[in-house]
Amino acid sequence: MFRSFVFIVFVLVVMVSIGVEANAQTADNEVKAGWIYALIPYIKWNDKSLNPNQITICTLGKDSVIPALTDLIPKEQAKDKKEGRKSKQVTVEPRGADNTMVGCHMLYISAAEQSNYANILKNSEGKTVLTISGIKNFADRGGMIELAVKNDGINLRINLKPAAKSNIVIDSDLLAFADVLEK
Repeated sequence: MFRSFVFIVFVLVVMVSIGVEANAQTADNEVKAGWIYALIPYIKWNDKSLNPNQITICTLGKDSVIPALTDLIPKEQAKDKKEGRKSKQVTVEPRGADNTMVGCHMLYISAAEQSNYANILKNSEGKTVLTISGIKNFADRGGMIELAVKNDGINLRINLKPAAKSNIVIDSDLLAFADVLEK
């Protein structure tokens, strides 16, 4: 229960720190970026070839979430350092059309890749890469975490089956705040 409370506080701090702008689309993209960063402590990658202290978020395509994420990470890491919290080193790396995922802990698939994301997911099968997108029905179609736009904000939709197949464990405290699919 305490971990759930800590998670809520952590997410709220991240969301408040990114600020809210008048433009709803911009705010949604900043909230999505905040969610991506907030996921990190609640994911376990069972792959010894990945450095657990250096998290690499790879991106495919272009949308407004990616610059928001790139801006957010140094701010959050500086805040963690200033407040004496231990955090993992996080980098954002754009990836090209070759869909290479070597060294990626997380793969954010932008809305620009909507016509190609089925192939991207197929290429990610069996790799220890957490797939994330805001594409509608992403989780229903084999993605791991969908950043779903709802009337009241951004909700997580998590598909446990592809995560399990990829040796990724998602903490139960995170699952408590998400719509969970077990396809």
